Amino acid sequence: DGFGLAYILLDESISINISSYASEKENAKKLTDHLVDALMELRHIANSNLWKIQVGAFISPEEI
Repeated sequence: DGFGLAYILLDESISINISSYASEKENAKKLTDHLVDALMELRHIANSNLWKIQVGAFISPEEI
């Protein structure tokens, strides 16, 4: 028992496929929901002013 996870990164998107046995359907749904939540949080962080990227290095808010 377990899950399969595949992804492909495109220019402006990511495609993710999660697979499982039918008996693990509910747990696969939970995994999918948690993964979507985590990706949304990462998107929020990336779009915020918490961190800026300059010349490939992370600059903290204190350094801006």
